[in-house]
Amino acid sequence: MLETDAYAMTNESNYFVHPDQLQVGVYIQLDLHWMAHPFSFGSFKIKSIDQIETLKKLGLTKIRYIPNKSDIQPLVATSPAMTPTAEPAPIAIHNEVTDPAVLALLAAKRQRQAQHEQRQAQLDACEKAFGKAAKTVRSINSQIHIDAKKNRSRSRSTRQSNARFTADR
Repeated sequence: MLETDAYAMTNESNYFVHPDQLQVGVYIQLDLHWMAHPFSFGSFKIKSIDQIETLKKLGLTKIRYIPNKSDIQPLVATSPAMTPTAEPAPIAIHNEVTDPAVLALLAAKRQRQAQHEQRQAQLDACEKAFGKAAKTVRSINSQIHIDAKKNRSRSRSTRQSNARFTADR
């Protein structure tokens, strides 16, 4: 194995391609904040042409790809600007997206995130209420057992008193 092959296998996240080189089956990792792109995950295998079109509309000049997780290699670069590089890409926190379709996807993602946060808050409140109810049930059960023992003891002493009273007659 060549030294460069060993480097490529251990540093698989240092490969970059131009968006025009993407094709279905290439595994990519977006160097963007999670809410700066419309995809559910920042790393994924491209499954459709629509995903490629959306990636192109993000305005990125290079995208990190992972050869070991890809089913297929990216398309061959047709111009020097599309040549893959091994240098790290700067992490873009806010990418200026102006395409209405991408903006709509981003808005839908933000709405799903807000709904998820609301459901999580409701779930947390439900779990808290359940914990409180379970504590109350345990307390009631404990009290029932204590009261039952006291009642058995009283019943026993009452029976003994009645037995002595009837025996004395």
